[in-house]
Amino acid sequence: MGMPNQTPNLTANENILPFRIVYVPVNQGNFRVQATPASPDYSEDQVCPIGVTDGSISSSISGTAYNALAGEVVTLQRDSIVLLTAANAVPAGGYLEYTTGGLAYYNPPASWVNFEYKRFKFFQALQSANAGEVFAAMVLNSAMKLQAAT
Repeated sequence: MGMPNQTPNLTANENILPFRIVYVPVNQGNFRVQATPASPDYSEDQVCPIGVTDGSISSSISGTAYNALAGEVVTLQRDSIVLLTAANAVPAGGYLEYTTGGLAYYNPPASWVNFEYKRFKFFQALQSANAGEVFAAMVLNSAMKLQAAT
């Protein structure tokens, strides 16, 4: 197979909202992406995201505006500073992972006390946000694996 001469179109495996983290699920076909991890509370096997949907709207169903419906082309943000949607309260400077629906999730180090907790972090918040709010974050050059002291 030759090298593609342009960026391939990514197709949504499910309905995906704007400002959501997406990844390529295993064995779902070429260039297909989705926002909902099969198991959002994994530790060792966390799937690396490939991008974040932009703010464009392709369709609206029952008042909900989607970046792409299942089978449609997904449009991604192309910068190292991206807009994400918070799953919970996010502090400025917090390292983020993602959870169901492609939401950015902050897991504070204080919750790691008394047990070993390994998680990959893919983004760092540049501003604080409350659950459901859109906020700016920096894409980390490489995923960070943070682990509590034992």
